[in-house]
Amino acid sequence: MLCMTADYSGKPVVLYVVLMQTRKIPLYREVFKAINRLEPRFNPGQMMADFERAMRNSYMETFPDTRLLGCR
Repeated sequence: MLCMTADYSGKPVVLYVVLMQTRKIPLYREVFKAINRLEPRFNPGQMMADFERAMRNSYMETFPDTRLLGCR
C-alpha cells in the first residue's frame, strides 16, 4: 500500500491511498503519472519517504523539482 499524506496547518491529511500488487518501478511510475494527470498542479516542495529505491526513483522521475528526504 502506498499512502501519501501532507501537512496542513500542522496536521496530517491523507491525499492518496493506493493498493499495490507489487513494489516495482513500472507500477510506481503508473501511480505517480496518474496522480500527475489527476492533479497537474501537484508539485510538492519536499517529500519524505523510506529508502525504497523503486518508489523514490519513480517519484523523482515524475516530480523532479521535489526535494527528497529519507526516513526510517
